[in-house]
Amino acid sequence: MQLDQLIAGTEIHLATPALAAARICDITEDSRTVVPGSLFIARKGLKFDACDHIPEAIDRGAVAVLCRPDVQRPTPSPAAFLSSPDVPRDQAILAERFFNSPASALSLVGVTGTNGKTTVCHFLHQLLNYPRKRAGLIGTVCIDDAIECADATLTTPGSIEISHALANMRDAAYTHAVIEASSHALAQRRLAALRFDAAIFTNLTGEHLDYHNSMDEYARAKSILFTQSAPGATAIINADDPRARDIAANVLDENLLTCSLEPTTPADCTARIIEHRPHAQGAACTEIELTGPWGTITQSVRFFGAHNLMNCLQAVAAAHALAIDPATIDAALPDLHLPPGRLEPITIPDTPTPIRVFVDYAHTDDALDKTLSAVKPTLRGKLHVCFGCGGDRDKEKRPRSAAVVCNHADEIIVTVNDAHTESPSSIIKDILAGMSPQWQQRAEIYPDRAAAIHHTIASAEPGDTVLIAGKGHEKIQFLPDGTGGQISIPFSDADVARDALKAWAAAHPDSEPAQ
Repeated sequence: MQLDQLIAGTEIHLATPALAAARICDITEDSRTVVPGSLFIARKGLKFDACDHIPEAIDRGAVAVLCRPDVQRPTPSPAAFLSSPDVPRDQAILAERFFNSPASALSLVGVTGTNGKTTVCHFLHQLLNYPRKRAGLIGTVCIDDAIECADATLTTPGSIEISHALANMRDAAYTHAVIEASSHALAQRRLAALRFDAAIFTNLTGEHLDYHNSMDEYARAKSILFTQSAPGATAIINADDPRARDIAANVLDENLLTCSLEPTTPADCTARIIEHRPHAQGAACTEIELTGPWGTITQSVRFFGAHNLMNCLQAVAAAHALAIDPATIDAALPDLHLPPGRLEPITIPDTPTPIRVFVDYAHTDDALDKTLSAVKPTLRGKLHVCFGCGGDRDKEKRPRSAAVVCNHADEIIVTVNDAHTESPSSIIKDILAGMSPQWQQRAEIYPDRAAAIHHTIASAEPGDTVLIAGKGHEKIQFLPDGTGGQISIPFSDADVARDALKAWAAAHPDSEPAQ
């Protein structure tokens, strides 16, 4: 694509008009991936300023550079220089143009909120793909762009990666895309070029306040999703959350679907658990009832917990808004499964054990409360909770998380999630501050996460349940390197827990499987 065609109609200023006809063959924000013919987009991030890498990008063959107006361009330069008052916004616009507007060829659903985004996205993705593939997914756990289903590194990737993925979906004749929209991505304009046909708000609780500074600022970031909806788009909100109406304040009533689990709350869509039947090894069968514009559906599903019931209800409401017929939704519900790391049961093939072990991503006080509240009604013995918090992040949630765990657990093992550059002992100190003096004496401390998981499972007795919270599906752990930086190591809660469960089974050869 020719440069002047790519930027036509935008607020981008071309400082070198003589190079307007430059041919753009690639677009990137990473100087390491620049190839001859690239447009290099240099924007300032939280820790690094890509403008520092403009000379490197030009040396690698960039034919154009987009940056802030105040950046001094090198002269002479073989590359065309572009400036924008809002580089992140224009990056998103240029990415869509470069890939020939893939978003306009798809029905887009955006899901935002503190907790539940990933599960709602995965449930909706499964509903839209029943009985045939027609929807892609961009989220925390994976990106399914029709080419492959690859592990994700961010909840919401950069705008170039988003548009590239949407282009792959369009080219594969997909009709829908489900996108998990983090508050960071919304505030940083990564989704600025997209218009959503449905937008879902799950809930708002304390998280990311180290970035957003206040709950009001955090809520405003979430509300951006609803200002980017297409005319007539459906907004699906959790009416049980006190911030829901504010976040969707600009949505017309006729475009709003409210969801509630509270019998006394007026709502367009409601749900209730009829019966929960826990099975051995953590498997679950829950009979639920979902009522809304689609009528009433009564079905058995393979998950449990009120928070997952709300996740399911919002996914069904979105599927209905996208014209998926009730019979298809009804038929798809029994096959819905939670995403990896969300109340994921850990088992040993062909070796039933009398203890249940779950891995869950819950890493905020609200998420821990919902997850532990879901597990408690299924208990037959003690509940052992292994949890931690992350470093270099919102420290205020550490004591809050501890207080929640103390309210639910019978045994507590404190560890860390990703310490990043922070001392594990500092993180653990903040966690312990949220515990009563009695729990501070009782709780066991294992800064090494693998050792914590092994000890938690080894301590369980037949009939007990173990919950390992904080990292869920993640396969990397970030730890301080001792010099102020961080290192990353391969680490999977599920893999470590499975090894620990095998050791438990070997130490209890005569134990009876759970019923």
